[in-house]
Amino acid sequence: MLKMTIILSLIFSLGYGESICGDIIQDTTWNADTDYTLTCQTFVKAGATLTIEAGTTIKSAPDDGA
Repeated sequence: MLKMTIILSLIFSLGYGESICGDIIQDTTWNADTDYTLTCQTFVKAGATLTIEAGTTIKSAPDDGA
């Protein structure tokens, strides 16, 4: 049972990518090989740069507050 739980956890984590919530306060790069989901309002603060590679998928959660 533990083995099945670990396998399912890995499968689901690969499908959802990275959740993003909160301010970006340092230089950050979002890569094309990762899906990003905005789960709350997210701002790039002064002095920080967000670089988004071509082909990057960015999604918004339905209840992200936007």
